[in-house]
Amino acid sequence: MTLLKRCYSKLGCFEYFQQCSNRILIKDGSNTKRREVYLISESACELAISVKPAHAGILIGHLGNRFIPSLEGAGIVYKAGCKLPFVTVNENGERLVLYGRDVFGQSIIDASIDVRSNQNLVVLNNKLEIIAIGRARYPNRLLFKEGSITVINLLDVGYYLRLQDD
Repeated sequence: MTLLKRCYSKLGCFEYFQQCSNRILIKDGSNTKRREVYLISESACELAISVKPAHAGILIGHLGNRFIPSLEGAGIVYKAGCKLPFVTVNENGERLVLYGRDVFGQSIIDASIDVRSNQNLVVLNNKLEIIAIGRARYPNRLLFKEGSITVINLLDVGYYLRLQDD
């Protein structure tokens, strides 16, 4: 729980989750070291603790050596006005990301000033909607490098649609 508090404090959204009427439920992974983190109403939390369902509430991320937000979790944090590292892509970049492709430097139209290499970030379209979670390959000053993949797509909203074809 300390790791989660540290992560949310760093993002500037710890107060949001403290004031929120919902609870955070951490489900231990029996086969893996990664635990699932859910946002759940207080009444449903009591039921979930006693019944122990496979899933309960909104999956907001995974907790391992560090906290990795899910798309839904990143959306909640972003809408709360917190300082998530981000890149914004143009329409062509958005289309490629939604097909599961990585982000090329020439597709990026804006980025957080403090992006570091190997840092997780959110990928936004030009309407400022979260379309993916990515990992920066380079720090901010090199993110716009043409002809080079600068952000690796870890999970995008198109994944759920592509999964339907299987």
